[in-house]
Amino acid sequence: FPSHDTWMFLVQLLQFVAQETTRDREVQAATLASYALKDTFHDLDLNLSIEHIPYRGHSGVEFKLKDEIKGVEGDPLESFGGGPSSLLGLILQVISVARQPTMERILLLDEPLTQISEGYQDTAGKLLRKLCDPPPKGLNFKMLVITHMSSIAAAAHKRYEAQTSNDGQHITIRKVD
Repeated sequence: FPSHDTWMFLVQLLQFVAQETTRDREVQAATLASYALKDTFHDLDLNLSIEHIPYRGHSGVEFKLKDEIKGVEGDPLESFGGGPSSLLGLILQVISVARQPTMERILLLDEPLTQISEGYQDTAGKLLRKLCDPPPKGLNFKMLVITHMSSIAAAAHKRYEAQTSNDGQHITIRKVD
């Protein structure tokens, strides 16, 4: 999991992203995403780049992910499997919400990061938790996360368990200590 200094850098970087021009934001977003990917997938050296490309007479955006160790580069969805793609999607959602100064930082996540393999789930759960910590350590997000992954649930500040009755007519919710 990221060291305190790395996490503080990520928090400051995200705050900086909200104040810069569009291109600067893209570079900073790619940097933030790369840090989160490297910290979660600690045995890979993943870097994200965001490039503008012409698309149907307009400017489009292309995401490229590169593993510096293996020398593999490509579309994050096609070249790197579900884990990095899943985390990258979450990071981009976080950046998008954080850039909106008038919005409450609330994320509703249904089965996030399900594509992340078991060896990385604890670190991914800790990342979600850090996003909810108050500043200066975190970004003060509020999240409702629905998951079946115990390692993701274990990282929560508060946990609840929902059970459906045998007939499917009733749901019981209880707080988990």
